[in-house]
Amino acid sequence: MESISLKNVFIQSEESLKSSLRGKYLPRDYKEVQQVINEHITKLLTDNNEFKANLNASDAEYLNSILRMSLSFQKLTFSDSINFAELSTVYEYDIKENNQGNADVLENTITLLPTVITAFFNPWLALVVGGATVLYKKVNPSEKGKTQITKRKVDRSKPITEGMLSDISDTIQNICKEIDTVIEKIKRDRFDLIAKYKDEVENKTLEKMYPQVLTGMQYLYMENAKNEQKNQNIESMLFQLGVYGYKIIEYSAENDNHFSHQVKYGIEKPEMYLPAIVKENEDGTLMTAIEGIYYVPQQ
Repeated sequence: MESISLKNVFIQSEESLKSSLRGKYLPRDYKEVQQVINEHITKLLTDNNEFKANLNASDAEYLNSILRMSLSFQKLTFSDSINFAELSTVYEYDIKENNQGNADVLENTITLLPTVITAFFNPWLALVVGGATVLYKKVNPSEKGKTQITKRKVDRSKPITEGMLSDISDTIQNICKEIDTVIEKIKRDRFDLIAKYKDEVENKTLEKMYPQVLTGMQYLYMENAKNEQKNQNIESMLFQLGVYGYKIIEYSAENDNHFSHQVKYGIEKPEMYLPAIVKENEDGTLMTAIEGIYYVPQQ
């Protein structure tokens, strides 16, 4: 079955995410935007989609570990303690001069942003902004007047554009691609490990490393078969041979392929000289480990 990537699964749901984010403003709605993105990624990793169905139990557990780690990092975020709506708000000031008054005025109670701004409104008035406080004073003593400064909040947040949505989508695709890369590496490493294990099992066997041991078992079997009183030690060794997946079989027409035929002078009918030792394959068929010897008379 062709591998289904997390990136491809996300692309199928990409438009749904964009629809959820349209109409949001940044930085005012940052928390909502982050929550929508987090929930979408979590859903990708936890829902029973094509990607999850393509994973075995081991891969799925590894993916769950990634998810748990990701959620742990989300809990460490400081965004919950930040008022993004307040950060998106700036203050603008409406300044209105009134020269009708006849009283000297000194005010220091108007709060501004912590920036030094100098503005000249006319030859006799100076406005000094600093330390978050507005001070103004009359410079020309021949004129009496008062300047009215009105502070108002302005939200500078901007709507999320299609370009921003594309950037968000590209970022999530890159995250999915990284997860796909990790999962594929795990699968590849597991395949290599299984292949290496099978190679070790196939090559490190008694018949390939110690064939003389199995040959000795053939002779012990025949020796024990000749005796009416069976040797318990030989019986035990033959039993242990079965524990390792080997089986001793005597000659029959069905087992002929596990035996080599040799001509022997002086016999009148065929006879088995040594039994064969076989191993059972995964499909239930028998594989020859050590050939038996079957004597046939000279024609």
